[in-house]
Amino acid sequence: SQFFKISLKRSTIGLAPEFKAAAKTLGLHRSHQTVYRPANSTNAGLILKLKELVKTKSPASKEHSSSFR
Repeated sequence: SQFFKISLKRSTIGLAPEFKAAAKTLGLHRSHQTVYRPANSTNAGLILKLKELVKTKSPASKEHSSSFR
């Protein structure tokens, strides 16, 4: 399945409550924190609301750190 990689690049201090709530809904609490969320319309709308605060990548799938040797 598809995931968004979302990183909070700016703090939400001093912003309106709806922006703080959108960041909290995405699971972003600290600056430079990165989370993975499913690629769906709800999360896309929240990312659009925070477009000046977040950096987003749309990887093919969630990254796994495992070795197959």
